[in-house]
Amino acid sequence: MLEVLVAIISLSVASYYDLRYRLIPDEIWVFMGIVGLLLRIFYLDSTISYLESYLLFLLILIVLLLMEWILSSSGEADLLAFASLSVLSSWPPGFLPPPLSTYIYSKILAVLVIPFQALINIYRVIRRPELLERFDEPIWRKLLAIILLSPYSKALSYGASIAETEIEGRRKFILRAALSPISEVEPPEGRWIAPTYPMVPFILLGYILTVYVGDPISLFYQPLHLSS
Repeated sequence: MLEVLVAIISLSVASYYDLRYRLIPDEIWVFMGIVGLLLRIFYLDSTISYLESYLLFLLILIVLLLMEWILSSSGEADLLAFASLSVLSSWPPGFLPPPLSTYIYSKILAVLVIPFQALINIYRVIRRPELLERFDEPIWRKLLAIILLSPYSKALSYGASIAETEIEGRRKFILRAALSPISEVEPPEGRWIAPTYPMVPFILLGYILTVYVGDPISLFYQPLHLSS
């Protein structure tokens, strides 16, 4: 379908810019929105049917995006990606509308990055024990820091928050930084940080899962329904 092709191509281009530059041209979202509006007008009957079936879920998505915007927990490009996808995408049919399904998948995929980042941190700490020097912390806090935070890395520094402080020559982790809004201040080298990750590639993968696998509820409901 045309909307699937437009969405995948647009999100792929946006993912490239997000990974390479962490800056995405607004023209991509404008293009997705215009194509979506034209399709919604051209297929007006199906658009009305779609809104009647999924209005509540679309409102839930709007509330979630507004919360992320207010809390600054997501970048502007991420929110624009979901907004554009909400206008463009109405297929495939399922229990959840494609934009909300994509939102759920993308968040799950983003969470799965945490254990991989933790393994990388363990490797880095083993190779460079000085990364944990002068930290006046119990073992459990050091372990949480390895899981949730990261030693400074240029690739992860965009939007990252400083996740350590120093008191009388002793360093301490700021674990709550893992829940901090995206920062506009570049963290200094040598510090532990609460990293941010390019989110648009996860949105692309979430959309592909939605199209070719189905929304999360339908995916798990069908096997349970068949077994009963």
